[in-house]
Amino acid sequence: MSNYKDGIYINSKQIDNEYNIDIMIDKNLIALDSEKAKERVPETVGFLIIIVKGYPAIPPKILTKSNFCTPSLMDGRDLLEDICPKWDSKIGIKPLIDMIPKFVGKVVNAKGYKFYGTFHLGAIYNLKNFENMIVSILNCKVVENDNKNMLIKSLNTKSNYELILTEDCLLLLEKIEKSNSDNARIAFWSTLFSITDLLLNKRNKTVSINFYDEETNSEYQLKLEIDNILLFRDSLVKKMKILKVKVESQKLIKGKQQQKRLTEKEIKAMKINDIEKNAKELNQRIEKGEINDYTVNTFTNLCGKAIEYYSRIGDKKYEEYVKMMKDVLQKEKVNNLTMETEKEIKDVPD
Repeated sequence: MSNYKDGIYINSKQIDNEYNIDIMIDKNLIALDSEKAKERVPETVGFLIIIVKGYPAIPPKILTKSNFCTPSLMDGRDLLEDICPKWDSKIGIKPLIDMIPKFVGKVVNAKGYKFYGTFHLGAIYNLKNFENMIVSILNCKVVENDNKNMLIKSLNTKSNYELILTEDCLLLLEKIEKSNSDNARIAFWSTLFSITDLLLNKRNKTVSINFYDEETNSEYQLKLEIDNILLFRDSLVKKMKILKVKVESQKLIKGKQQQKRLTEKEIKAMKINDIEKNAKELNQRIEKGEINDYTVNTFTNLCGKAIEYYSRIGDKKYEEYVKMMKDVLQKEKVNNLTMETEKEIKDVPD
């Protein structure tokens, strides 16, 4: 493996029951579209493949050790599914390594934001590894609450946690009180884009964070006690400003309540006046540049309801919503978003 090929340098070592394969890839092996893209990528890009007991039935994890894009992926996330969407035990490590330069090129050349990688709940991390990553680390505890969300309920109020803020994620790592105190397991994680509200209590050093889960179309709340609560607030606001999460970053500073996101169930229960009001409000948000999956999909859903309602009663007002929807769907950014979604659906392996 150490003499694998020109431009790819490999060093492997065994740590307990794991094999760690350090990989350095020469920049010249990465296809980059522009001079600007070339400037962002270092001369060599580092990755780490972790092979655990049970391989190849249990797929390896792939982490990057280099900062080659914004937001940075150098925060301990597993990039395997983006590098190799459909893992097969017959693939082998060498072909997997060959896929990495193509992945780096895809990320660096991409226009617009896309979330890459995942964090595995229950996965064990050595906290010292985060010292060399682009993250903010704060000690915290989970405050007991009556939230019905099972994921939040599973958090232990008696445990000590490390709260880690990466450039676009929030993680809670539960410390393992055993021989190696540096080890901790991932108990919770979310993207910063999922945060819909945050309220601070400086006196009690507590924070309540509301999240929106797009997969379940529901909201849930996490309550934490953080020693340095103001540092947490300032770090989070700074990161969200860089990500251009406009509404949330403003609300984090001023403590305003953000408008609640509409669920499919709520839309079905709406009367026509509510449908029209929310459709026009979302149209204004899209006109101002707030173009994402939620605003576009919810807007078209509401317009569809208005068109259906007025068509049934023979009112030509439905034409207003047909035009409104066409105008939005013809926007270049909306069209690109739709095309990206369709491409991702087509690219999903059987």
